Amino acid sequence: MRLIELIAAGMIAITSARAAPCAEVKLLRDDQNVAEISLSGRIVKGDNEKLHALISPIRNDPENPYAMLKTINLQLDSEGGDYFEGINMARTIRTNGVQTWVLADRDCVSACAFMFLAGSYFNNDGITQRLLPSRTIQPGAHLGFHSPYNDLDLGKFDDGVKAIRALRQVLGVALPSDLFLIALETGRDETFDIEFVADILRWEIDLEGYALGDVPEREGLYNACVNYIKLKLELFPYYDISVRDIVFDAFYWRAHEEEQDLTPAQIAAISEPSASFDGQTFADRYRLEQDGSVPLVRDYWIEIAEEGSESLTSIRESSDGRLFRLKRSPESNRLGMASGFAYGDEFWSMGCTAVWDKSTRSVEIAEGVHELNTRQELQKKLGEQQILIEDFPLEGSVYYREWILLPMGMRLEDLRMKY
Repeated sequence: MRLIELIAAGMIAITSARAAPCAEVKLLRDDQNVAEISLSGRIVKGDNEKLHALISPIRNDPENPYAMLKTINLQLDSEGGDYFEGINMARTIRTNGVQTWVLADRDCVSACAFMFLAGSYFNNDGITQRLLPSRTIQPGAHLGFHSPYNDLDLGKFDDGVKAIRALRQVLGVALPSDLFLIALETGRDETFDIEFVADILRWEIDLEGYALGDVPEREGLYNACVNYIKLKLELFPYYDISVRDIVFDAFYWRAHEEEQDLTPAQIAAISEPSASFDGQTFADRYRLEQDGSVPLVRDYWIEIAEEGSESLTSIRESSDGRLFRLKRSPESNRLGMASGFAYGDEFWSMGCTAVWDKSTRSVEIAEGVHELNTRQELQKKLGEQQILIEDFPLEGSVYYREWILLPMGMRLEDLRMKY
């Protein structure tokens, strides 16, 4: 159904008040640098007042000169409840820079899920103070979105418009437009759940308490670039640019031109999507409008070869010698690799470089094919001009946690830590 039809049907009307236990809001911890608050149970009118009563003294502590920068974490465990009270609580969370969490085996659905998106923190760089998103889940958490609804009647068109306007005004850019539309299309008896690596990257949700496992280095760095290009840059929304499984015997070809020369297994590999979300394609999961003028199948199938293979040598000779060359720092626990992707009629028309720092469990990513230099190589080039220097610095890069090394279709549930 289109958005206007959903509103007219009353799917976005307010939730009516009914007798229900109120949410329990508790202060778990409050020290000099961090405060922990928990909220559990069904949300009813009056709960925002309780939440504000806990947060306000912490954020406005006259004895703490850094009160506005103090970390306040809010652990959420709620099935939802009163929609407009949830919006009021989202406003309290966002304006006070409260970071939201859903721990393993906890639920945060319906109104609670929109409150979760309000999670934020104050970033002060010494010049300006900005409010940035901070929403975190653990593997095994249930974070589910659906359209707000009315328990007793169909509601009115105006109620639906007011509900949408109120939510957008409170959350602003913290509410991704595509996630919001997906939620509006999801009925009251179901939820759209955050389940995959692609979901948390696409909608700026962090992941903590996960087990990375044994990630092959070459494959992981390649996955990081695929995830970044497809989910953050969104340069290939209709193209499948990645590989279903990294097969270390690589070659490439133009699929529709050379299909007659391929084995049945190779044809099947080309036809299969690289990222499957419980049988859904990338376009299906994120409700992408499929423009008939844009081909929805890959033009090239690219795989990564083992170092020294004939196919990888051929790739480098025909394009860029730095592609898929895994480089490791002798002085630190950093390694990097540049990947190239085919698009349209051009070989290697898109480049990406990723550096994995195992000591900090972070991944640095930048567009383009960058020269990966160690400290010694850089010092030799720069002489004594550069004193503080690290292996493989990338210009114009962004940082992510290690989970970006995983395939976008991997389930978060599978990343639970085994105690």
